[in-house]
Amino acid sequence: MKSINFRVLIMLGIFITLNHFNAQAQNKADDITGEWVTQKKDGHVIIYKQDGKYYGNLKLATDEGASDTKNPEPKLRNRKINGLVLLQGLEFDGEKTWNHGTIYDPLEGKSYSCKVYFKSPNELNVRGFFGISLFGRTDTWFRLNKK
Repeated sequence: MKSINFRVLIMLGIFITLNHFNAQAQNKADDITGEWVTQKKDGHVIIYKQDGKYYGNLKLATDEGASDTKNPEPKLRNRKINGLVLLQGLEFDGEKTWNHGTIYDPLEGKSYSCKVYFKSPNELNVRGFFGISLFGRTDTWFRLNKK
């Protein structure tokens, strides 16, 4: 009887320990908010929460007067890229990924489906894709003010 209680205590301890580490590995929804430097270091993206979803505005490092000349809609080609909302409508899945959003690439004038997840606490993988995630590209952004 004593050995069964000991085994139960050991199993309970292992269960609590594994759940503790699993909880630490999960992200909180607002962890992506803040200012991120793009992979090419040509700008910053300020990610913020609005109405339960996440968005990101572009802040250019140079050529702040650049226009959205590649936009497929002619009436939008004169709008400034600086301050443009690149990320739109990302939703947190409750564990580790923000998805169901879009990302706009002003260099190509195209929008893509988007998902975002952490590579490390200060590195964010941003994946833009068509249809399924397999067909896309991932860039890594770096947190400006490290945690």
